Amino acid sequence: MDKVNELLKSLIGYDVDDNTLLEFIFNSEKQHILNNCNLDELPSALEYVVIERTAGRYLELKIKDVLSDEDLTVVKSIKEGDTEVQFGDVSAEVRLHRIIDSLLRDRGRDMACYRKFKW
Repeated sequence: MDKVNELLKSLIGYDVDDNTLLEFIFNSEKQHILNNCNLDELPSALEYVVIERTAGRYLELKIKDVLSDEDLTVVKSIKEGDTEVQFGDVSAEVRLHRIIDSLLRDRGRDMACYRKFKW
């Protein structure tokens, strides 16, 4: 959960106040990936997918609380490797929705490398 908290803190300056919900979402996202790939254990290379999806789902569920936080500082861009996503000069709410979309984007190609077929 610490990595999810760190991600949320670095993206929007928000401290998680409901670790029970965060843990539930984390376990749900992890199980979803395990089921999707037909695996018993999560490969370390897919941990970041679970972390990002957990952060995105948490923000979806707590968006009103997050937006009402007076210390909210939503980033204007995210850079991963050589790819950068600019959120522009729009409201914090619009930037937050764009961050959520970025965190929840389809990661099928990442998971495909680890997918096992059932016979």
